[in-house]
Order: sequence, then C-alpha cells, then structure tokens
Amino acid sequence: KYVYLGGLILILICLSIVFYTFRKSIKEQKELENQRRDFINAAAHELKTPLGIIRGFAENVKENTVEEKRDYYLNQIISQTEIMDGLVKEMIGLSKMDSIRDTVGREKVSVKDLLEEQIEKLIPLLENSKITLEKQLSVDFELEGDVHLLEKAFWNLLENGVVHNVSKGWIRVTLTEDFCMIEN
Repeated sequence: KYVYLGGLILILICLSIVFYTFRKSIKEQKELENQRRDFINAAAHELKTPLGIIRGFAENVKENTVEEKRDYYLNQIISQTEIMDGLVKEMIGLSKMDSIRDTVGREKVSVKDLLEEQIEKLIPLLENSKITLEKQLSVDFELEGDVHLLEKAFWNLLENGVVHNVSKGWIRVTLTEDFCMIEN
C-alpha cells in the first residue's frame, strides 16, 4: 500500500517538474521571439535614415551639377553607405550569436564625447531638413555600459528629434553634471 502511494507521489512530482520545465521553455521561446522582432524593427529603423540621406544627396547630385557641391554630396553618400555597411555587419554578427545579451559590454563612456560624435553624424540630416541645433555641452559625465548600444540610443533620440520635428524647427541638446536632455 505504501509503495503504491509513494510511487503515485513520485509520479506527481515528476509530472509537476515536467510541466514546470515545459512552461519555462515556452516562456523563454516567446521572449526570444520578442527579442528577434524588436531587433528586426530596430535594424529597419537604423537603415531607414542612411537610405533617406543617400536618396536626398543622390537627387541633389542629379539635379545640381555644381562641382563643389557635387563632391560634398558624393562624400556624404559614401559616408552613409559606410554607416549602413557597419549596421549590416553588426546584424550579421548578432545573428550568429545565441543571445543578444552575450554581446553587451561594460565600459565607462564619456557622454559629451558620445553626443559630439552623434551630432556630427546628424549634420547632413539637419541640413536637409533645415532644422537648427542648439547644443549646450558645458560639462561631462560618464556612463557605464556598452558603447555601441549607447551610441544607438543617443542616435535614435537625436534622429527622432529631427524626424518628428516641424519644418524649420529646432533641437536642443543640454548636458550638465546631473543630466542629459534632448528636446525639440
């Protein structure tokens, strides 16, 4: 009698463990699928801006044959294709890894330097949209994190400040010892 009862309890425990493991596995698969979907959306968003800039400059080259501006436009097109090439290489690298979390680095990053780099990349987009940039980068502070992910985060904020702005609008970037603010 006790052997049967013990066997039944053991079977119930084993079934509970199997169900728990199965539910956990399904949850992890859903989370991984959500991460893949988010990554694809982010990649499409990242490629959209350089493509728009390339198209704008290519149209300018086609319409305007002034030699001075032509060289500038062609240099910008080359620069944007290099950015896209880097994004594609990064996408390929991430697709080869089992988990995006494995690629995250931890290092100290200067917010001022990071903003200056991203603002420099933003200049062609600002010129095309006639949006004014005001920057007040009086001090600096450091963040700890993955420099590439932080670059993307700041780029997305700056780019959205241009894309979701009014004609002849403005973007203000303010950096103090306490905070960083990007507004339009």
